[in-house]
Amino acid sequence: MKESKLLLLFLAFLMPLSFSSCEKGDGDLDYGEGFIYIAQATLTGGLNNYCTVPSGWGPDTFNYVLDASSLKVYVSVTRSGKISGAQGFTVKLNDDQALAQAAVASGEIGNAALLPSSSYTLPATLSVEEGKNVGTSFVSVDRAYLESHIGENLVMALSISDPSAYKLAESNTSVVIIIETENLFETN
Repeated sequence: MKESKLLLLFLAFLMPLSFSSCEKGDGDLDYGEGFIYIAQATLTGGLNNYCTVPSGWGPDTFNYVLDASSLKVYVSVTRSGKISGAQGFTVKLNDDQALAQAAVASGEIGNAALLPSSSYTLPATLSVEEGKNVGTSFVSVDRAYLESHIGENLVMALSISDPSAYKLAESNTSVVIIIETENLFETN
């Protein structure tokens, strides 16, 4: 009888504990601040802000689409942190010729040449919907121009500015996109 009472007392103590694990945990709480950056600028883990297209061998890298007339390079803007009820926002996407020229001049990119801005089209803005952290669009590059420069690494640079909400991050707000034409056309 004494053992039964102890068992019931023990179970009575454990019952509330077992149900408390169903409550909202720390992983579901908001954290961090909402800073905006270009996702592709983080691909090298902080070594630099370079993004190579293709980012590996083959079209399964998912950072571009090549069709009959153009190469579409994906560009994503991301908001850091977890914010319940996060509002949507928009940033301007800018052509950064000075950064592209500096990357070519650095000598870090083998057989590099500047991609003229007349050979690609940028969206004016990148948008993130309400409640989301990421918004994606693409830069359209003229395929004929790329095909006439096979063997070169063509370089363009982009930056973001003028957020409609939140703040720009201190880093990763610009990206140097390196189109490896030889690898691009070898894989397609």
